[in-house]
Amino acid sequence: MPTITFTDVSFTWPDGTACLAPFSLSLDDGLHGVIGPNGTGKTTLARLVTGDLRPDTGTISVPEPMCALAQDLGVRPEATVADLLGITKTLDALDAIARGEVDPALFDAVGDDWDVEDLARSALDRAGLGRIAETEDGLRRSIGTLSGGEAVQVALVGIDMHRPAALLLDEPTNNLDVAARRRLRGLLDRERSRIPILVVSHDRSLLGGCDSTIALTPSAP
Repeated sequence: MPTITFTDVSFTWPDGTACLAPFSLSLDDGLHGVIGPNGTGKTTLARLVTGDLRPDTGTISVPEPMCALAQDLGVRPEATVADLLGITKTLDALDAIARGEVDPALFDAVGDDWDVEDLARSALDRAGLGRIAETEDGLRRSIGTLSGGEAVQVALVGIDMHRPAALLLDEPTNNLDVAARRRLRGLLDRERSRIPILVVSHDRSLLGGCDSTIALTPSAP
């Protein structure tokens, strides 16, 4: 069973400000909410899980592959729709093969995903986002041309495509309209019986019915 495990984890900011006191926790499959006032370490906890930050003490074990959706999407301004979908390496390999390159590493990068572009477009269509790839750049379109809500929805489509072993979402409903929130809820309800899902959010409707809730305080989970 995939499990996110924290063992004696603590974190202090470089200026000496305590953020997370030592704690241990194991999260099995299900929907697990992280709540607490601003400044109590919710996003810090998320960044520890993704490896963007290292704990002062303890260890964090995360099933692989894990998909994460940060508040800022964790992407560069020049990132593309394909980047958000997690298919850029495959598309690059397919383009190289189409040009006649025969490096075995390219075929390894493609694997069984020869139709990944069609699958991505179909997935965007099902989410009501088909228009996003209907440009000259297609799936290479810069996310700088998307609204914040569109970027989040594209990232969620990517998560749905890859069927990860664990899922981390940091304030995923920011910028989402009602229909997009409904699709997100459907994704979480579908996956919660299969994998551990950690959701940082102030959205009470999203966290309703969580299998567990982690309430952070200024000094400890």
